[in-house]
Amino acid sequence: MATTASPIRVRQHSPAYWRVTFDNPPVNMYDADVLAGLRNLVDTLEADQEVKVVVFDSADPDFFISHIDLIRVEEGGQEAGPTGLPPWPDILTRLEHGPFITVGSVRGRARGVGSEFLLALDIRFASREKAIFCQPEIGFGFFPGGGGLERLPLVTGRSRALEIVVGGEDFDADTAERYGWINRSVPDADLDAFADRFARRVAGFDREALTTAKEILNQRGQLASCADHQATAAKFYDVVQGPRVTAHVKKFLHMGGQQKGEFELNLAEHLPDI
Repeated sequence: MATTASPIRVRQHSPAYWRVTFDNPPVNMYDADVLAGLRNLVDTLEADQEVKVVVFDSADPDFFISHIDLIRVEEGGQEAGPTGLPPWPDILTRLEHGPFITVGSVRGRARGVGSEFLLALDIRFASREKAIFCQPEIGFGFFPGGGGLERLPLVTGRSRALEIVVGGEDFDADTAERYGWINRSVPDADLDAFADRFARRVAGFDREALTTAKEILNQRGQLASCADHQATAAKFYDVVQGPRVTAHVKKFLHMGGQQKGEFELNLAEHLPDI
């Protein structure tokens, strides 16, 4: 079964194995439509008793999820989700704790919320030649507010997380692998088959064993609490409403932000000029 109306395209290879594709031209931003699609997806996944593994990928080889849409995202509202958190951290927390295994198959740029989304997944594979990771928020005068500050140090350690957040630079897949940001860097020609093989293998195992292993590892890994995410989100919204951020965003859009082209492809290089 495939759906195409939403920027979140879902294909069920089997009842146990789903593949979800981000397809939101021109640069695969996170916006109100993506938010709505993800909400519906997570509701459906949580209610399904057969799904065991979900692979997330992108229809755009240049962008996995580029970043938040700085014009339209507020159209989705800020009403709390079932966790009590605002919409974006709510979705990520539910994926993080969901009774299924989530896998990122990354080709293109995963910046800002794109990186935050991947950090909430259980496993991350990336194209050695085409995947790029970045937390660019510092260039706009704010900081990751949707779980990046909580999850990044769990996988990279405190010092590398600081390097990533306060430097705002792009990282290739091999470096991201060494830092623990992703599980594995895979040659681009092999990425789709690699992720598919892994997912089909997982889908063949017992669901109760998979979900119990994930639940215990989540406990042992000392994931951030909802209260932690709530506190960060509150500070984030306080900061982004300030005049300095408004000025940075205006300049970003004027310089070519949110349009297909060199500026978005090489955003990290341009951050000091925003």
